[in-house]
Amino acid sequence: MIYIEILLVAGTWALVWVTFRMARQQAAILREQSDAVRADLRVRLQLTFIDRFDGERMIEARKDLARLLLSKAPHDQIEETVMDFFEDAGLFLRRGYLDEELVWSTFGFYGVLWWTACRNYILEERKQKNDPTLFEDFEILANNLTRRDAKRGLVSSSPIKLEEFLEEERDL
Repeated sequence: MIYIEILLVAGTWALVWVTFRMARQQAAILREQSDAVRADLRVRLQLTFIDRFDGERMIEARKDLARLLLSKAPHDQIEETVMDFFEDAGLFLRRGYLDEELVWSTFGFYGVLWWTACRNYILEERKQKNDPTLFEDFEILANNLTRRDAKRGLVSSSPIKLEEFLEEERDL
């Protein structure tokens, strides 16, 4: 009788051990799947941002903003569509929905130069509206992109390069 009880206890412990190992293995598989889904969503969102940036509406907004900035248009004539795009990208990056390396690779050049071009407008907007958080994520994004540029040995833009950039954007 004791022999059977010992076998039952040993069998129960073996079953507990096997169940525990299977649960750990299942948890690891679920983590891998979750990471894969998260990576897939980040790439899809990145592609959505690329489509948005290269879309007709944004190209027109980029052209218009460049034209207005080059002509030193009055503050109240400036449209914020381009700034809104980079604000959204900065927010999504800060929240971890975008990959910083992909954002830098895709939008780094544009983000840094558009921030430089729009900086005075944004600072004036913050002052007028008494809201230092306006385009805060755009600013953080631009600073992060600039730091990445510096790590890669890329120098910040000069006023001449900025003007050339705006002329290229205007002529898209």
